[in-house]
Amino acid sequence: MIDTFFPINERLEILRKSNIMFKVDADTLLKFWRREADPTRGFLIKLNNYFVLVNHDNSIHISDIVRDVIYNERRSILVLDKHKVRILSRGILYHKLFRKRFASRINAVFEIPIACSIDDVNLVGTIDLLLFLDDEVHLIELKSTSTETSVNFGVLQVKMYWSLLEYFTDVIVSSAYVVTPKHTIKVDRPLSRRELIRFIKTWKRDLDPVTRLIQENI
Repeated sequence: MIDTFFPINERLEILRKSNIMFKVDADTLLKFWRREADPTRGFLIKLNNYFVLVNHDNSIHISDIVRDVIYNERRSILVLDKHKVRILSRGILYHKLFRKRFASRINAVFEIPIACSIDDVNLVGTIDLLLFLDDEVHLIELKSTSTETSVNFGVLQVKMYWSLLEYFTDVIVSSAYVVTPKHTIKVDRPLSRRELIRFIKTWKRDLDPVTRLIQENI
């Protein structure tokens, strides 16, 4: 069903166009990030051969929690090489081109901010897409890569976003998907309320001492 609205050949075309981010210079990367990146993800500082990504205030972005689980990267200040910033920027451009290509064809809302507090953790995030079909709402997370790791990243994001909509809003989600350039993966269910709270509590408990000190004193 989802591939009917977002044909794979068009998604691959969007991917090819977004790969331009692997060719631009570092200053263009920085300008693009500052202009187009989700402001809840923090800000980027350019060094010589690296970039520093600094998280905002006491809010924790859902993607940062997922990044910790999938990539074991848990930092309020993260040092990124140019290649990593190119990958992240390619993802931002992919999202922009995806919206430009398909928004006029579907009944949907793109880039929906969401926030809540669980066990004193202020969660923020941005849902990529809510698609409305026959009085049903379908949650979609877009990924610009089709690797297994990227898919797992997307599935965990979807489960968390789905849970937040389920327990903290009036939005009832009928189904949810991770959509990559090559694949469409249906997500089985959201986390239960108990699983969500336990997940956040465990993540918070396992903060390393340095990160805990940084976050508690920001």
